[in-house]
Amino acid sequence: ALTPEEKSRILGGESCMWAELVTPESIDSRIWPRNAAIAERLWSPQEVQGQEVQDNASMYRRLAELSWHLELVGLTHRSAPTEMLHRMLGSDDMASLRTLADVLEPVKDYARAESIKLPADNSVPLNHLVDAVSPESDVARDFRDLVQSYIQSGYKDHDAVEKIRALLTKWSINDAKLHPQLEQSFLLKEVEPLSQDLSAVSTVGLAALDYLDKSEASPDAWRTLQLSLMTSAKTPKAEMLLIIVDPVQQLVDASGHVGRTP
Repeated sequence: ALTPEEKSRILGGESCMWAELVTPESIDSRIWPRNAAIAERLWSPQEVQGQEVQDNASMYRRLAELSWHLELVGLTHRSAPTEMLHRMLGSDDMASLRTLADVLEPVKDYARAESIKLPADNSVPLNHLVDAVSPESDVARDFRDLVQSYIQSGYKDHDAVEKIRALLTKWSINDAKLHPQLEQSFLLKEVEPLSQDLSAVSTVGLAALDYLDKSEASPDAWRTLQLSLMTSAKTPKAEMLLIIVDPVQQLVDASGHVGRTP
C-alpha cells in the first residue's frame, strides 16, 4: 500500500540468520538454502508474488534442488553438519545418529542463548548436536504432510499410510541401535532422552495406525496415557525439539474417532 514516492525510497531487503549462535563451520547451514526463498521474494515483481512465489510446496521443491547447486559452488550447509556428526560420534556408522538428527530442530526464539547465558566473549564451544541439526527438519515436514494427507483422505490413502508406517517402524527401533553409540560419546550422551522419546512416540504412532486400519476406536484411557507421553516428548531436551510429536498426536487423536457413530 505504499505510494510510488515511498516505494522509490526502498533500497533493498534484509534477511535474518536462523540462529543466534554460530561458528564459521555452522553458519552456512543457518543461512542457506532458506535465504534463497527470501531473495526470490525480494527480486520478484509484486504482481507475481501471489502465484508460485507464495506456493509453499513449490518453494520446498525448488529449495531442495537449489541446495545441491549451492553446495557445488562452495557452500557447506550440507557437508559441514555431516562432518560435525562424524566428529561427535567418532565413527563412520552414522546412520542411526542421522535418523535422530533428521527429526530434531534447535529450540526457538533465542531460548538457547538465554539458557546457556553466554559470556560476553561468546567462548562457549558450539560443538553439540544442536549445532549440527538443521533449523528446519525436512523429514519431519514431509512426515507431517503424509499424516495430514492420510487423515484428510478418511484413512484411505494407502500410499501415505504405508510411508507413515515405514517411517514410524524405522524410528521405533532406532534407539536400540543408537544407544550404545551415544554411551561412547560425552558430547552425545545428553541426547539419550531424545532418542528414547523418538522410539516411544513412534511406537505409539504405530499403535494408533493399527486402530485406524481396523476402523476401531482407541480406548479413552489409552489415548489419555499416550497424550501425556506426547506432552513430555514436546519438552525441549539438550536445547532441541523432537518435531514429529505433533503429527503422531494427530494420529492418536484421530484414532479416538474412527469407527464411532457420529
